[in-house]
Amino acid sequence: MNKNIILLLTAFLAFFCSCNHSSQKNINNQKNIIKPKYAKGFYISKNDGLIEAFVKDPWDSTKILAHYIFVPKTDRSSISSDGATIIKTPCFSVACLSSPEIGFINRLGLIETITGVSQKEYIKEPKILERISSNKIIDLGPFEAYNTEKLMELNPEVLFAAPFKDNKYGKIIQTGVPMAYCASYMEESPLGRAEWIKFIALFYDKYDEACSIFDTIESNYNKASTIAKEADSKPVVFAGKMYQSIWYISGLKSYMAQYFVDAGAKYAWEDKKHAGSDEPVNFEKVYERCNAADFWVILEYAPNGYSYKNLQSENDNYKNFSAFQKQNIIFCNTEKTAYYDRGIIEPDLILKDFIAIFHPELMPNHSPTYFTPLHHE
Repeated sequence: MNKNIILLLTAFLAFFCSCNHSSQKNINNQKNIIKPKYAKGFYISKNDGLIEAFVKDPWDSTKILAHYIFVPKTDRSSISSDGATIIKTPCFSVACLSSPEIGFINRLGLIETITGVSQKEYIKEPKILERISSNKIIDLGPFEAYNTEKLMELNPEVLFAAPFKDNKYGKIIQTGVPMAYCASYMEESPLGRAEWIKFIALFYDKYDEACSIFDTIESNYNKASTIAKEADSKPVVFAGKMYQSIWYISGLKSYMAQYFVDAGAKYAWEDKKHAGSDEPVNFEKVYERCNAADFWVILEYAPNGYSYKNLQSENDNYKNFSAFQKQNIIFCNTEKTAYYDRGIIEPDLILKDFIAIFHPELMPNHSPTYFTPLHHE
């Protein structure tokens, strides 16, 4: 009897381990894997001239969210997809449901391939706006209210989209337009976000060019970070503000906290080790922790401008923070800057903005691109 139980347990454990590791099969059994240096959300494989890309599930990195096989348009041989999406390269017509992909494509010099966009109010790239106004780019509608009829009529070769835990693309998937999930917004570091240009480049057969572009960004970023290490002191920094009655805190592993640390500052919530900005905290707890902080960073979509007066009108308690009283609030108006569509591929410039504010003596001649001291009025 005991022997039978042992045999059953052994069989069960073998089955369980097999199931547990099956989701890693693609990662462990592939040859010639190319892993990004900073990005954690995708990897590439090159086998016998065949290029593939795997996007990991952002909420379970042991699973694969999407698998792409890239085949030159001149190649007439049949490819076994095995559940993967076949992409004929180079693509000449793409659509973007989020802004970061626009920044990547623009940096590759391929903005004319974009034929459809969504959430145009967040797009600041002049070339895109001009092409929208001249009807060379179709507006596919706002978030979660995409116009699938326009999408089907446009019929792009690929549709770039950010993945969400609760899939919001059911109707779009039904159109049959190939979707490419770009999870750059889930990366924990600024360079990890920027490195997704390598993934985007695969759809254009421009991988080597993307690597060269990224190497330059990385070099500029690291040089700036090295300069920041020369600072004599590290100011304390916090970010964000209340949303209704909650202040959502980003952890030390978040990309914004990484900017602060690399710019020679100390993040006020450095004991919070999580990555995202999903920890809800009440005002009292934020005030207790950040009241004496040196700087306060805020991003805001403000078409009519933003000032200390605007901030105080939202919550009178804001005026009690030391950073408010000392006029040390750092601001990025996402309505006036291309933070969402270009900022992701310019982390070196964002880092320099912070260094120039935290340590002006280290970058006395820097002209800000995204972040500046908040105006008094």
